[in-house]
Amino acid sequence: MWFFPHSALVSKGLPMTVAGIDFGTTNSTAGYLGTDGKPVMISLGHGGELPTPTVLFADTQDGRIYMGDVAKSRLINGAEGRYMRSLKKYLGEPDLLTTRITRYTYTLEDLIAHFLRGVKDALEAETGKPVDAVNLGRPVRFNDDDPKLDKQGQQRLENAAKLAGFKHVRFQFEPIAAALGYETKLDKETTVLVVDVGGGTTDYSLVRLGPDRAHAADRSQDMLGYHGVYVGGDLFDADIITHAVTPELGRDATYHLMGKDLPWPKYIFQSIASWAFFNRLYDGTTRKDITDMHEASSQPIRTARLKQLLDEYLYFEFSTAVENTKKDLSKAPDVTLSMPFFKSPLSQNVSRSAFDDWTAHLRARLDVALEETLAQANLPQNRIDKVFLTGGTTLNPAVRALFAARFGADKLVWTDVFTSVGYGLVADAKRVGYTA
Repeated sequence: MWFFPHSALVSKGLPMTVAGIDFGTTNSTAGYLGTDGKPVMISLGHGGELPTPTVLFADTQDGRIYMGDVAKSRLINGAEGRYMRSLKKYLGEPDLLTTRITRYTYTLEDLIAHFLRGVKDALEAETGKPVDAVNLGRPVRFNDDDPKLDKQGQQRLENAAKLAGFKHVRFQFEPIAAALGYETKLDKETTVLVVDVGGGTTDYSLVRLGPDRAHAADRSQDMLGYHGVYVGGDLFDADIITHAVTPELGRDATYHLMGKDLPWPKYIFQSIASWAFFNRLYDGTTRKDITDMHEASSQPIRTARLKQLLDEYLYFEFSTAVENTKKDLSKAPDVTLSMPFFKSPLSQNVSRSAFDDWTAHLRARLDVALEETLAQANLPQNRIDKVFLTGGTTLNPAVRALFAARFGADKLVWTDVFTSVGYGLVADAKRVGYTA
């Protein structure tokens, strides 16, 4: 089967409202089955936007943990506290992840539960009744290398959903959910490659879709192949940081010590390129080392930016500027990367051609994973009728060009790249017997 059911699957006819939640690395969406049996997506974001950022802000002044756009707003408005993002990326990690915020220690499941509880509250406010059952999306792989860690990743997400108050939890592969949403638009049997390039992972699913198949409870025979790889929007951001930003933070600087000019440690700048490792720079010894090296730096203006980034906790502004640059490069061949929040403001041109060169290794990994998907299905690529693109990174012209070169531009289709998975998760809940 396509999904990994919880042992207490909801049986048909239970009097409850059923939700579908796309808990994404970068953004999340949610919806429910309406009384007419049709999916209804709700607004989680500001201004009626359906998606909301998958972020948390632990406010040290009032002791509360905020989620989504509210979390971003509190950080922007100067509240003191801890900003957390990309939590989904850690689900497949081997370590038992905990963090201490003020007087309390939180596990990864605790933090994700805070976010999911906020989504549950929004769903219940919208429907006016309890939302006890959820169909959650999951990547094809939580961990590329270890099946046990992949299973652990799903278990952690299920634990978080239970902590958030959901009594019944089931899972569906995210690209399959996207395919089910697309299936409602088809008028004949179609072999579709679903490409879901999210913030953390890229998932492929090769499926048979069509109006005659849409209502079948068991679609396992229509699942021709699936594969996933840990390549997503966050790694595209990291390449911008590595190539365009870290040289302006002193990556190539030296510091003078005991009569010698020594290079700055590489791990510092590698950590800056990843939210997962950035917080390690706040280790007391590392902070002192950075201060000492800056005082003896051959590039004091540049390393001052690095020190300010840490001292003033500017990673939100920093990462937002990088992400905006990436998005702008999907629309224009040349853009300006601007970081005016530094005392010595940073502004430089970034070309799409350079960005494409930096990220060529990521597209190569996407291509290898695609080959694996086709091999699983034992299906030549000329037998694929359509390539359905979803996830924000599919807006990148070079990423789209990869699939256009493979299959032909006329075969590429997409709807709303940010909400198709969430919509499909709600539709899938109805298909398997989750009912309102």
